[in-house]
Amino acid sequence: MQQELQERCAVLVATAVEPVFDYALPPGVAVRPGTYVTVPFGKKELPGVVWGAAQSNLPLQKLKAILQLHDLPPMPDVQRRFIDWVADYTLNPRGAVLKMALSVPKALALPPPGGGKKRVALGVGGQVFKEKPAQVLIHYARDMRRNPTDVEKKIWFLLNHEQMGCKFRRQHPIGRYIVDFVCLEKKLIVELDGGQHNESKHDERRDAFFKTE
Repeated sequence: MQQELQERCAVLVATAVEPVFDYALPPGVAVRPGTYVTVPFGKKELPGVVWGAAQSNLPLQKLKAILQLHDLPPMPDVQRRFIDWVADYTLNPRGAVLKMALSVPKALALPPPGGGKKRVALGVGGQVFKEKPAQVLIHYARDMRRNPTDVEKKIWFLLNHEQMGCKFRRQHPIGRYIVDFVCLEKKLIVELDGGQHNESKHDERRDAFFKTE
């Protein structure tokens, strides 16, 4: 069972930021990691998720207070770890990935009455998907194809239309990874890794996985 957090907690805010921020809890209120909240952020009020214990030792009176705790089932630990993984792999701020993963304001609305299959707010572009990681990965890859970087556009211009003698796919899921470009026929993968990937343990695990496929 996850620990209950009192007085203060760390919140990942659904905006383009990497770190979590500490917020004060209402007196006498305890929350668990994964709780959906609304918090003040600059001049805005933004949705967020309690990510864990507070990170700083600032006096409690100097912390901004959480504005609202939403009466929803907490975000599952596996979903929060998936968001961390996506942010780490794509080198995007965790808050930006969370913003893409939350269906706002639908994710913060009460679920419809009745039974049915469990659904989660993890998705892309405000959509909500069934809790199937492979399906989520496919939708995330599709979103990445719609928003390529300038370098990816240039490389795809060279690889597209079988100009290299074989057919390439871009942002293609393989296992639990998304590769930049791949020729399935030749079993050839092209990754646009910058210097930030040097000696990355994550990349070592990824490369080892690809060698077994």
